[in-house]
Amino acid sequence: MENDDILFVCITCRKNGKATEPRQGRILFNNLRAKYPKLNVKPVKCLAGCKNGVTLSLWNRGKWSYVIGNLTPDQDEADIIDGFNEYRKTLDGKIPFSKRPRAFKSQSLARIPPLNYEMIEDE
Repeated sequence: MENDDILFVCITCRKNGKATEPRQGRILFNNLRAKYPKLNVKPVKCLAGCKNGVTLSLWNRGKWSYVIGNLTPDQDEADIIDGFNEYRKTLDGKIPFSKRPRAFKSQSLARIPPLNYEMIEDE
């Protein structure tokens, strides 16, 4: 299932509401693609995190997904790669808090259950 792990980066994201060109989300995507060409990074137009741009999502059909925001190109890229690598190691997508990089601990906007999710009472 690891091959199905995708790092979506919003390419229309602005930083602090400023509509500079190129958009900060596009810069982040381009940087990640250039530095890590074998990584499964895909662009997406709008993750609806406009008040928390720049945003990205860690996604896999059978795992929990994350939306991370308030990211800055050239500043948070190491945390993004570390977080995505930790995500790829999991079977269910749940990254233990102790293994999350700084940006994933303090800038997580949402965690979304997988399609096959069934609630467990003591979870």
